Amino acid sequence: QMTEKKNTSNCNYCSGSTGCGCEWEGLYDVIVTDPPYGIRAGAKKSGRKGPCLYSINPASRLDHIPAVQPYPVEEVLLDLLHTAASSLTCGGLLTYLIPTTYDFTEDDLPLHPCLRLLNVS
Repeated sequence: QMTEKKNTSNCNYCSGSTGCGCEWEGLYDVIVTDPPYGIRAGAKKSGRKGPCLYSINPASRLDHIPAVQPYPVEEVLLDLLHTAASSLTCGGLLTYLIPTTYDFTEDDLPLHPCLRLLNVS
């Protein structure tokens, strides 16, 4: 008997976990997303490694193509959690899809001190 390989997991977090406090006023009650992980094509983010040592002439900005650099899946997830923690109202929810394999566990997920993992399905 073959076991079916799991392709994605749905991860649900709640903001305002114990010890974090709810002293911020977030803008969103819920964030639902399927981030562009770039597993097949390789995710990229704008910018260069290190400090930016040049400026773009305002007349050339419309035609300028910014430099890009690799965006590892781990960084995508950490940036997502950080943005959600600072954007969600207290008690707000974050739900996202993540590509997974059959041996995936909740321990593989990153954590944020202001977000509590509710469930993974």
